[in-house]
Amino acid sequence: MLILPFIHGVISNNTNNTNNNFKVNVIKVLTIGGNTIWEEDNSLHIDNDILNPNDIYRKQAPIKYDNKLLLCEVDTNKTNLSEMYNWNECSLDDSNTFCWRTFYYFTNNKLCWLEIPDNEKIGKYPVKDLIDRITKRI
Repeated sequence: MLILPFIHGVISNNTNNTNNNFKVNVIKVLTIGGNTIWEEDNSLHIDNDILNPNDIYRKQAPIKYDNKLLLCEVDTNKTNLSEMYNWNECSLDDSNTFCWRTFYYFTNNKLCWLEIPDNEKIGKYPVKDLIDRITKRI
């Protein structure tokens, strides 16, 4: 099974309830070296055997992306993020370190202002598709 823990937050300028609802989606995904998705044996339990022993706790049920990939929203109150690396702290050739990679997705009334390139991938998955799935959840 492939596991992609994520954190999703939204910053909005809609303080006066206008139609110009500009939002910045901040999405962080836990990768290996910034480009690889975490893989574990299918027989393991997602929480008891994988996430919780690594001090990562889910907010809710995983999003089943396809037959292999689970997107897991991380509970930031229970998970100590300060103990983890960010992608910008790793070298470009690092392919072993678990690190949080951050993406920004800008929208205005459901229209995207800055598209994620189609060729940007984490593992075999287009980042654009992963971000779409995560942002539609909330």
